Amino acid sequence: MIVEQLEIRVGQRVECTDGPAGKVTRLLVDSASGRATHFVIRKGSLRPRDILVPIAWVARFTPERLELSVPRSELNRLPPYRSDEELREAVERALWQDDSIRIEVLEQDALILQVHHGIVTLSGHIRSQAQHRRMEALIRQVPGVLGIEDQTIADDELEIAVAAALAQECRTRGQLIRVRARLGYVNLLGDVPDAEVRDAAEEVAARVPGVRAVMNFLRTPGEPLHLPQQQPIDARIGQPVFATRLMLGTVTRVILNPRSRQVTGLVVEGELSDPEHADPKTLPDEWPKRQRTVLVPASHVGKVTAGGVFLNLSDWQAVHLPDFNPASFTAPEATWQPPFPYRREDILLERRADQAVPAQAETGVSGGGQVAASRPVAPIGAERPSSEEITSLRVQELQHT
Repeated sequence: MIVEQLEIRVGQRVECTDGPAGKVTRLLVDSASGRATHFVIRKGSLRPRDILVPIAWVARFTPERLELSVPRSELNRLPPYRSDEELREAVERALWQDDSIRIEVLEQDALILQVHHGIVTLSGHIRSQAQHRRMEALIRQVPGVLGIEDQTIADDELEIAVAAALAQECRTRGQLIRVRARLGYVNLLGDVPDAEVRDAAEEVAARVPGVRAVMNFLRTPGEPLHLPQQQPIDARIGQPVFATRLMLGTVTRVILNPRSRQVTGLVVEGELSDPEHADPKTLPDEWPKRQRTVLVPASHVGKVTAGGVFLNLSDWQAVHLPDFNPASFTAPEATWQPPFPYRREDILLERRADQAVPAQAETGVSGGGQVAASRPVAPIGAERPSSEEITSLRVQELQHT
C-alpha cells in the first residue's frame, strides 16, 4: 500500500479484521516530510478513548471506511492520543522527576521543549551525552510520544569541539588551554604568552557552533588575571525588567559582544518616566510616563529568574538609563548563528573599534559603539574549578592531521 494514495478524512469508519473499531477524528502529519504518519480514532462509546493508529496498518480503503490489517485486540496495545499541549506537560513532568535533569538543566532554564503532532523536539544545552540518553529514555516512556528530535548540545562534546578548534588555529596551536563548558558557556583557563593569543583563543572558541558565550580567564605574563566583565546573562525576549519597585518594560533585544558572544546590554521597551519629570520627593507611581526604549548595560543586571530581570538600580537610577540608539550597534550577518535561546532578529552586535558611530549625547554607550564596561567576576561557579572539574586538553595533542 502506497501511503500517499490513501484518502483519510474525519468521520471515516475504521474496521479491523474482526469488526468495527471506531471513526477517524484527526490526522497527524510529519511537519518535516509533509506525510501523514498516524490517524486518531475514537474507540468505544460508554468510555470513549482516542488512540493513535499508524497509517501502515491500513490494508484497504474506500471513501467511507478504512480497513486495517489487524484484529481489534491489537488496538488495545496502541498509545492514547494526547494533544500537543497535554503531551508537552506530560513530558515535562517525566523530566522533572529526575533529580539530575531537574537540577542541572531544567532549573537552569537551559532547555526548550516543543511538541508537534506527537514529535518531541528538544533544543538547548545539557551537561553530557549520558544525560541525553537518560532524557530520551524518560521521554519514550511517556504514552503518546511518536518520536524525538534532539537538537541539544552536550557540554562534554562542546569542550572537545572547542579544544579541537584551538588546536587547528595557528595562533593558539601548541598552547596549554583548559576548556570547561557549563550549559553552553565556555570557560578558557590557563597561561598564554601574550594578549594576542588570549584574544585569539576567545575568538576561535566563540566561533564553535553551539557556544553560547566565552568567559576568558587566560593569564598572560606580568599582567593581572584577565576577568570577563560579568557573569553570563541569559535574559529572554519578552521578560519583564524591574528596578526596586518600578517595572521598566520588557526585553525586546539583547546586545552581544561580537568576539565573546557575551550579552553586554539589554534593550528594554515600556512606559517609563523621563528623567526631567521624575521627582525624587514623590513615589515612582506618581511620575508621568511615556513610551521609552532604554539601554540597560549588563553591569546593572542583578539577577535573571523565570519571573523576570531584576536590576541593581533604584527607581530613580532606572529612569535615568540612556535612551537606546540603534545606530550605535550593528545587525548580525545573515549567516551568523545566534546563541541559545535567541533568534538572529533578537540580537544587535557592538560595533568594532574601526566602525564609525554616529555622534550622540550621553547615553552610557562608549564612543566605539560598546555598552559601558561592567564589573569583573570570578569564573563560572564562583570559585576557581578544581582539576577534577576541568576538562584539560593539551592543544598540541589535538593538532589537525
